[in-house]
Amino acid sequence: MLIQFDILENGKVDGIVITQKTGWCPTLEEQVRLVFQNMPKWKPAKQNNKSIKSTAKVTLAWHLDND
Repeated sequence: MLIQFDILENGKVDGIVITQKTGWCPTLEEQVRLVFQNMPKWKPAKQNNKSIKSTAKVTLAWHLDND
């Protein structure tokens, strides 16, 4: 699963998009979106010593046991 999102100047996460879905569990995808929406603030990127908006990508891999 690949998640892309923006980190705003104030560190808040915004614009969450799951760009590569599992294809087998929409509930899992929605839960991942909720986790990212409720994350604490991130440290924003800086340019010329000023906070700026940036884009980040995170890959999540799942291993499920059939037991």
